[in-house]
Amino acid sequence: APNNLKATARKYNLQPCLIRRWKRSIIEREAAVTPEELAELTRADINKELRRKAVHPGSLGSLSVAEREHLKTYFAALRSAGNIVTVVMLTIELIRSAPDLNDLHFDIVKQRVHRFCRSNKFVPRRTTHTAQNHVYRDDVIADWVSYVRREILINPYSPAVVVSMDETNVDFDIMAKSTLDIRGARSVNVKSMGSSDRCTVILAVSASGEKLKPFLIFKGVSGARSRIALEFLNPALGYPQNLVYAVQPKAWNDSDTMRQWIDLIWRPFCVEKGLPTYLIWDEFSVHLMRQTVHQVQETGTQVDFVPAGYTGAVQILDKGINKPFKDYIKREQIQFMIDNPNRKPKRQHVARWIASSWENISVESITNTWRSVLGEW
Repeated sequence: APNNLKATARKYNLQPCLIRRWKRSIIEREAAVTPEELAELTRADINKELRRKAVHPGSLGSLSVAEREHLKTYFAALRSAGNIVTVVMLTIELIRSAPDLNDLHFDIVKQRVHRFCRSNKFVPRRTTHTAQNHVYRDDVIADWVSYVRREILINPYSPAVVVSMDETNVDFDIMAKSTLDIRGARSVNVKSMGSSDRCTVILAVSASGEKLKPFLIFKGVSGARSRIALEFLNPALGYPQNLVYAVQPKAWNDSDTMRQWIDLIWRPFCVEKGLPTYLIWDEFSVHLMRQTVHQVQETGTQVDFVPAGYTGAVQILDKGINKPFKDYIKREQIQFMIDNPNRKPKRQHVARWIASSWENISVESITNTWRSVLGEW
């Protein structure tokens, strides 16, 4: 009652104006509900209303009404067709539809899309998830790091001639196990670009931040006159010429492709430096072959191996380069899928993705990763 408003305010240590505001808000909300809507209210709706901790619905965010509606329509169209939806994909589409957002950093727009997804209950939905648990022994890591640092200081090797090399797989298609969908959806399906092809790319970086040319291995019959090998030389297909290409029946790195990498990438690198070099790689079977080690040593290179099971801890590319490299490739894949919804990517498209992604890896990222493993020298 109005007469005991001040007494109630004193009892609960509140300002009377705050109680008046609450009362006015309740009256307005009750007046906004039509008899038809009131009749349709269920017990669950009433309980939900009683549990509300705030009357205000919250900020609409920094996106305009048109931008929000466009993203909702785009999201609904992709999910109804069974395509995956990611925050990055929505961000790229938003920037495409609103060119004025190009003036903002990509991550700022991405955060806005994150908030939009949360407010509309667009949440990641996973089909399966397998976790890996790596347990590294500190004494093994310390012994290996101490040994490598000693070799670098005794010989001595400058950062420009100390190199880490690794192979990594690149799928033509996005192998997604999650997508944004409506919370509570009973079934979650994902449609891919329809390509099961893959390739292997060999990457190498020096401690000074230099990036060696990526070496791509596609699936095909090897030989200088094979159809795929001739594709690489056709300028009409647009293969980036700052990459080196090879073919192998299963697109794996075997003794033959390893020899090509040594002849086409590593040997020219050693000749250019004109100094003894130091190559660090993992205990992959091809790396351990006597002929492979001998071929590398012929270039004036000392070879050392990362302990088995410790590549994630001390191998430079695994620790800090492969992840951002794969993220850049994924962004290229998403852009391709947006631009070509019903088209399979070809070898030349994947080669362009890899060239662009490798270009985006900064010297600072490389040198910081080396320092995080071996420290300064």
